[in-house]
Amino acid sequence: MKEKIYPINICLIPDDESYEKCCEINDLDSWDYNHNSHRYIPHVTLMTKYVTDDDLLELINELSNIKYKPVITENMGYLNHICKKNWLWSWIKVDKNPDFKELQTTVCDITKNIKSKPREDADYLVEDFDPDTMYIKPSNEKDALEKKNIHITLGRSELSKVYQDFILPDNITFDTLAIWHMWGYGSVRKILFSQDLY
Repeated sequence: MKEKIYPINICLIPDDESYEKCCEINDLDSWDYNHNSHRYIPHVTLMTKYVTDDDLLELINELSNIKYKPVITENMGYLNHICKKNWLWSWIKVDKNPDFKELQTTVCDITKNIKSKPREDADYLVEDFDPDTMYIKPSNEKDALEKKNIHITLGRSELSKVYQDFILPDNITFDTLAIWHMWGYGSVRKILFSQDLY
């Protein structure tokens, strides 16, 4: 029997206030990308990986033992970026400060012991999945730690016209560490584990 392989995103979820503001921005998207089963969950990625059931259980066990305070980062404003197929990707950039780096390093010290499995063998837990949208490659720890563009992903559309009407706090608190099942276009769809940071 084939061992199942899941694409996962280990990420931080913003505090309730910032989360709701991000969702309000997304709800103004006229395209169905952020609606119904396609709703985009605001998050900041720490690490992505393709793992087996046993790998996932090991990660959950290790991450459950992390005792870490909430990460407070500076909101550096709305950005958008033309990417594959000329879609416009939207995000809110946040500062990769020492607290963020410390938590990400802790996570990567755990994930580096688990070899990422081939993404072409991945299984998906989300309905209506289109494999053609799943172009996200698994991270390697070195690249993840060196990445400078840290952001809350909002999805793909032109949202800059409405962003200013939904001012987020100058500082955004991330108070939940989570593992989500990845879906297409870098989104996260099904929660597999979460832990409050306090």
